[in-house]
Amino acid sequence: MADVDLNQDKWPHPTRHDPAAFFRDVSPSWAVDAAACAPQKRSHKRCNRGGRMTAYDDQNIFAKILRGEIPSIKLYEDDDTYCFMDIMPRADGHCLVIPKTPCRNVLDASHDQLASAMKTVQLMSHAVMKAFGAEGVTLQQFNEDAGGQEVYHLHFHILPRHAGVSLRPPGKMAEMDVLNAQAAQIRAALE
Repeated sequence: MADVDLNQDKWPHPTRHDPAAFFRDVSPSWAVDAAACAPQKRSHKRCNRGGRMTAYDDQNIFAKILRGEIPSIKLYEDDDTYCFMDIMPRADGHCLVIPKTPCRNVLDASHDQLASAMKTVQLMSHAVMKAFGAEGVTLQQFNEDAGGQEVYHLHFHILPRHAGVSLRPPGKMAEMDVLNAQAAQIRAALE
């Protein structure tokens, strides 16, 4: 079995880029306070000795997106889940699905949260394949530091794939006009 690429879930990465600068530079309607995008210090990084999960941190970037404190390019939303474009896509059409309710990762998610998220993951997988003429999709999901997780809100990466085309390296922000055009393709595929 291949080792896990711990660099695949690098949004935001505090040492390589400034997500707030990305939003400030795009347009005034996307301007956000730099502090809102700053990575949060975590005094905890793993399960404690009793196997219980560390408490959910409601200041993570995805929780801020759900509250509307940080903008996102919405693709789909229902009562339980939210899907939006990844601003550092590793493939055209790379998007994320998150539950709307607090949950750190798959290890503390309820059965209902997982079922709702997977329903949306399947819907969006079909949409991105149709939108980009993809031959398949790669799903990625990371749990805790050792598993490569950096944003501590359960999320699933959906990456449309074409045979022989490698994923781009992590950590490079895309142009907003490119993301908006790709989002329009995905939304059209949902209709």
